[in-house]
Amino acid sequence: PEPEPEPELSADEKKKKEVREKADAEKAKGNAFYKQKKFEDALTSYDKAFEIDSTNCLYLSNKASVYMAMKKYEKAIEMCTEAIKVGNAHNAAYKDKSKIYTKLGKCQSKMKEYAKACDSWQKALDEHPSNEAERLLRQTKDYIAKIEKKSYIDPEKAEEHMAKGRQLASEKKWRDAIDEFTEALKRDPKNFKALSNRAFIYSKIMDWNNAIDDCEKCMAMAPDFVKIYIRKGRIEMFGLRRYHKALKAVNTGMEKNPNEKELKELKDLKREIMMAVQRGNYGEVDQRRIDEAQKDPEIRSIMSDPIIQQVLNQMKSDPAAGQRALQDPQIANKLEMLMAAGVLRTG
Repeated sequence: PEPEPEPELSADEKKKKEVREKADAEKAKGNAFYKQKKFEDALTSYDKAFEIDSTNCLYLSNKASVYMAMKKYEKAIEMCTEAIKVGNAHNAAYKDKSKIYTKLGKCQSKMKEYAKACDSWQKALDEHPSNEAERLLRQTKDYIAKIEKKSYIDPEKAEEHMAKGRQLASEKKWRDAIDEFTEALKRDPKNFKALSNRAFIYSKIMDWNNAIDDCEKCMAMAPDFVKIYIRKGRIEMFGLRRYHKALKAVNTGMEKNPNEKELKELKDLKREIMMAVQRGNYGEVDQRRIDEAQKDPEIRSIMSDPIIQQVLNQMKSDPAAGQRALQDPQIANKLEMLMAAGVLRTG
């Protein structure tokens, strides 16, 4: 079938079409100059295009691109702002306005006006979906957060919050103390003692999970800080009754060159742990505790150790085999861990 003839345009429509074609011809010249980096000539052509058709915001957007290439970001911002006004006044396509807002955000970012840039990119997304605007908004928000966090760091103020936290803890104002130690960490993310103190306070309100989490973060940050192993051992024993984890914390603390006072605390705590384990040997088997312990990778590793398996098999027929095995410090530590986990019962 023959194509249908184009509908005849009205006189007004013909005039608009002529204006648009004439303006677009100037725009094409501007684009060619832009590619040749003849920026002043490009600006002149885009000005002519806008003089011909002052309803088309894209000609102003083109001028903004030229100013960006010239690194004249203030002028580019001015052009983008004017382009948006023209676009709103003449019902420009949402997609076109989104592109202009994206361009405006880039200029503002170059001027280090990051909050304004984020606002522009959000407006771009409000006008029309844009992967570029979404990516720029996300990256810049992350960057702003990073800068704010860095500028917030102040070790001296961290120490002030530490002192307040200790005072509040002495008054048994646990929640307020947690807030102070948390603020100390924000001011100085490397302050491992704030983690240790907060772990202690969490244990006071029986928030065992957060207490353990802070202990482990502190241990990772300051592996030779003996006090945290004592603290974790107490939380694991008295709070969670995970004796094998308490024992592991104590044994690790003993390897960290504790001073005389710390060594005494570790030895006393280990004695308490093993006494609790022995008391458990005379009661009913706590299958739930055993099942939980066997989920621990370290307990599974000990259970699969060929030497430990051999010792356990010998103990079934020869109870004295266990005493002989305990003469070896490494085997003794592993057997104690199994006893603390409830997997191995003696007596």
